[in-house]
Amino acid sequence: MTNEQKEKIIELRKLGIGYRSIATAMDLSRDSVRNFCKSRGLDGFGQDYSKPKPEKVIREHCKNCGKRINQKKLKGRPKTYCSIECKREWEHKNPIIYQHVCFYCGTEFENKSKSGNYCTPSAI
Repeated sequence: MTNEQKEKIIELRKLGIGYRSIATAMDLSRDSVRNFCKSRGLDGFGQDYSKPKPEKVIREHCKNCGKRINQKKLKGRPKTYCSIECKREWEHKNPIIYQHVCFYCGTEFENKSKSGNYCTPSAI
């Protein structure tokens, strides 16, 4: 693989083109393109490189009470609330309401459950 081919692979990969398409266009094997991309950190789905990655926003204050949150450098999702009590209080004040259609009578109704099938218990 020449230096020109390597530069072209990187350019095409950043445009969101997949391994197989690049290999076909450059008359190379898919595995050689994939291995080259992996060595350069361009592995994964091609469309991931065509879009700019959104920046992570780390919340410094509790979503409910506004108190400062102690963010430790841990793996996983950053904290949004200062305590489980604050989370429960916020969810109680701001419920998510889902729209449903009753299977029995066909009327539309709102419910806190994602999977509401009937508007009233007597409709069952």
